[in-house]
Amino acid sequence: MESIFLCGLLLFIIIWMGMLNGKISNNTVNAGLKGTTGVSTGEIKPFTLAFNPFIIGTIIYVITSGIVTVVYYLPYFIS
Repeated sequence: MESIFLCGLLLFIIIWMGMLNGKISNNTVNAGLKGTTGVSTGEIKPFTLAFNPFIIGTIIYVITSGIVTVVYYLPYFIS
């Protein structure tokens, strides 16, 4: 049970870090070009998580597996 939850959480983290890395790379290139040439290639934007179907599905999977894990292990903590 816990491996299903942790794998879903790991999948979400990998996707999040991939999207974050792309945004950081884009901002670094834009800042470098603006600093060296003075040409504005685009503004530096903060990272926001874009909700596409894959991210939504992963979030649903993590929440569902988390609930199943808590329900499965709940008798061990109550008694």
